[in-house]
Amino acid sequence: MVGLIMFSAQTSTASRNSSDTDSNSANIDGSEASEAFSSIGNAYMSLLVLLTTANNPDVMMPAYKENRMYALFFIIFLTIGLYCFFNMLTAVIYNQFRGYLQTSIQASFFRQRLGIRAAFEIMRRQGKGFSNRTQIRNTIPVSIVKSVILQVKMKKVFKAAIIRELDDNMGGFVTSTDFRSLFDVLDTPIRIKKEFPKKIFRHSVLNKIQSCVSHQYFAYFGSFVAVVNVFCITVEMGLTNKEKGIEDLVSALNFIFIIYYVVELMLKIWMLGWQKYFSTILNIIDFLVVVSLFVVEIAYASSVKTPFYSKIYDSHVLFVLSRVINLLILVRLFRIVTHIKPMAIVVWTTLDLIRNLRAFAGILVVIYYFFAILGIMVFNGKITFKDRDMNRTTECGTYEQLNYWANNFDDFAAALVVLWDVMLVNNWHIFLEAYKVYVSKWAQIYFILWYFVSVLVCLNLFAALIIENFITKWDRYHIQEQEDQQTMYMLNVHAMFRHDLKEPSEDDLMDALRQHNHLNL
Repeated sequence: MVGLIMFSAQTSTASRNSSDTDSNSANIDGSEASEAFSSIGNAYMSLLVLLTTANNPDVMMPAYKENRMYALFFIIFLTIGLYCFFNMLTAVIYNQFRGYLQTSIQASFFRQRLGIRAAFEIMRRQGKGFSNRTQIRNTIPVSIVKSVILQVKMKKVFKAAIIRELDDNMGGFVTSTDFRSLFDVLDTPIRIKKEFPKKIFRHSVLNKIQSCVSHQYFAYFGSFVAVVNVFCITVEMGLTNKEKGIEDLVSALNFIFIIYYVVELMLKIWMLGWQKYFSTILNIIDFLVVVSLFVVEIAYASSVKTPFYSKIYDSHVLFVLSRVINLLILVRLFRIVTHIKPMAIVVWTTLDLIRNLRAFAGILVVIYYFFAILGIMVFNGKITFKDRDMNRTTECGTYEQLNYWANNFDDFAAALVVLWDVMLVNNWHIFLEAYKVYVSKWAQIYFILWYFVSVLVCLNLFAALIIENFITKWDRYHIQEQEDQQTMYMLNVHAMFRHDLKEPSEDDLMDALRQHNHLNL
């Protein structure tokens, strides 16, 4: 309403004044100014699009040219709406979802504890006839627990961890609390680092080389060489044909770098042993990249008769081979991620998100499918090139002038692309205006609903979950670093909210067991 009061009369005056001077200028300034705040509906739509910054500063410029003080209206509006309201909305959405998710996880946690306690009670009662008289009341002999664990279908790494816990920290009998703690390992999947015996050489020189290769600084030097190699590729890509001597030098350096990669790979496999070297996924990837790089370089050198020949544009095959070499070198640069702790945490956080947010991704797929089908049913064939408005083809920034004809709802794939473009909110006001002209002004409701669901809810929630996962991963990493643990934990959703979960009481568990339909306790 404030914008309508402030700019409706002013923009109409600007439109009339501009029509007396220059018709082209009137078409741009006058229509933009008069349309933005010509009615309450247009004012609402203009300010809604402004909240996404898609039409900023276009919607402001007609009024700003008349009086610079008008810019304060748009600045205050964006400060309150975009930077305050939207950020608070993100916090509210995530807080509500986090509460719902925590309630769901708490119920799942209770069912998990209930199942563990049920297993304990069944083993305790069935094991009375096989135990001796010295058995403590409400306990189970460790031997019975071991025999049951060995028969249960479970990953070997979990079985080994539970058996190891029984041998190291349990006495002759297991209480309900001890039995419950055995299964805490199931909440966080574990990848145990395997220990390989150190390869021993009789010659002192070989032992010194082995120490150098296994040292951390050797890996740092290899990453430094990869960075220098990428820098040389950057220089080579920026050179012109006139700098033939420097270009040959850079090509020779690339060949030398590849030889170094092969030598480094051979030293690591020889000195560390192939079992220890191939025990990590990063070493396997590095091996495949280096071998592929060496094979492609040999193919390139055999084609040009020399590895130092840099004029790669004589044939398409040589051009493709050179680009493959550069791409493989760039891929190998990712090895520095393992040496920079913050970057490593970012990578692990990304992997955790891929593993833990499958349900969220499923919801997003369902939302996309629903809106795509709805869009096809409502807008199929509504915008076509042959029925275009010729007057709009000359207007700058319109659907017709930008050739957006491929963005339509004529099939399912095209509908998905339109929804993706609108979700990014870049130029989404162009879709709003086009479907308003060709269909109806009520068609804008469809895009507004999609914006609220996809951007304000889904994307804000996704951003909040990323922050939560990263903070939890960062804290867990520092705890493991201080304790110098030998295991690496991959966080799941239960682990993310574990500190907020309440441990069920014994009375609650036993009451639930007594009321169970299939247990007679």
